[in-house]
Amino acid sequence: MSNKTKNAGSNKGVCRGCSRVILAAQKSVSSADGRLTGRYHKECFVCRKCKASFPTAEFYVHNDQPYCGQHYHELEDSLCATCGKGIEGLYMETANLAGRGKEKHHPECLKCTICRVRLDHDYLSYPARCIVNEMPSDRRLYQDLLIMLRVGPVHWFREYISSGDPGLVKGRNFPERRTTRLMNMT
Repeated sequence: MSNKTKNAGSNKGVCRGCSRVILAAQKSVSSADGRLTGRYHKECFVCRKCKASFPTAEFYVHNDQPYCGQHYHELEDSLCATCGKGIEGLYMETANLAGRGKEKHHPECLKCTICRVRLDHDYLSYPARCIVNEMPSDRRLYQDLLIMLRVGPVHWFREYISSGDPGLVKGRNFPERRTTRLMNMT
């Protein structure tokens, strides 16, 4: 057997993380299920963005690169607007009535800030409030909603501000009515 053949068998290819040769004696990592091409030195197999190693064998793939859950969900625009964690499976998508300002939430995260009822119907945002489809358990909120529906959001907002509620987000002219729909992250 020639030296060329022996040397060719003494390495495992080039590491996709550092572009150096992986020697036969070195530990290396590859994707057993084929979701990720190539091999990595064990120490080079890290999240492409934060460079953190994976504590378990679980990792995410985006454009043939390994990522931790947080950075994968950032790239895929699948972070919950309420808790900031990744969404997999069912989620609530919310939008204003014009269809702009879409947000994704875990179904269990999207709740009324006053009565904590899950918002799986239209609601008022900033802060999130129940509206129309369900009777809020909070008497003041119910009265506020009746005023808003009768006189319109701008007048309701002025009334609300004069009540001194600290929960409103600064810079908003009035609460925005948002629609919800249940979606599935694929």
